[in-house]
Amino acid sequence: MKKIEGHDLDIRGLQISEEWKKTDIAGRIEMIQHAPIVIVVWDRQLIDNSWFWYIFGWFSGRSANEFRKLFLYSELDNADSGIPVFVSEKAALYKRKEPLSTALLEAQAELKKHKKKNEAAQALQSMGFAFSSEAMVLASSEGNIDAVTRYLEVGFDPDSCDHRGVPALIRAIRTKNDEVALLLLEAGANPNLQARDNGNTPLIAAAAFERTKILTHLLNLDIELDAVSKNKQSALIVAVGTGVAENVRLLVDAGADTTIRDALGMTAGDYARLFKNDEILKILTK
Repeated sequence: MKKIEGHDLDIRGLQISEEWKKTDIAGRIEMIQHAPIVIVVWDRQLIDNSWFWYIFGWFSGRSANEFRKLFLYSELDNADSGIPVFVSEKAALYKRKEPLSTALLEAQAELKKHKKKNEAAQALQSMGFAFSSEAMVLASSEGNIDAVTRYLEVGFDPDSCDHRGVPALIRAIRTKNDEVALLLLEAGANPNLQARDNGNTPLIAAAAFERTKILTHLLNLDIELDAVSKNKQSALIVAVGTGVAENVRLLVDAGADTTIRDALGMTAGDYARLFKNDEILKILTK
């Protein structure tokens, strides 16, 4: 074993020698198979060393859910001239410690993400959630923030939709699970993605289900303020229909178009007059 020192790395490299053929064979195999990141100190004699080919085969044959990284290191002149092409395609050769240290730090960060992803997958399994977009949307609608967090850690798209084409974000808004909705937005959910069932955007859904906190948050993002649903209603028209003056005020202050007409030819003002809501009508006409 040879320590890579002075670079704040808790990693050791393997310096293969003839002694490997004589001592502690089982121990060496166990060490190799339990190491996700290995550096082999390279010299041309390794071409004929069975231990090197064992290590190379082990790291090359990893499955999709395993993390293994193999690096070669040598300060010898022309060290790369003796490395077969198929080996260099799987294991990069480094001739200086600084670039090797950078590569190792990147590998350690990848390993950390890989472990977190596996832990999240195991947690979902233990919670009884299926490994599917449909299940993620269900968790969002149930307000299960732990499960949704795990789905995101595993790598599920924050814009995952159910079989009806309703995004997880809109499901969370419809079921009044604000914290899940905020989590999805923080994870990069599209604030303008429409649900296929009724054409609502997250903003329209927030207005429809009186989620002032979510509506306020969305207005601070790059949203389509005047997007309309399948019945041509904007978030402003929907907000007027719910009678929540604060949401109407927030939308008007953000610049929402008060002249949009829905499928019935009605504007937000028309609905305010129809419902005899003088407070909202005043906001609309100020």
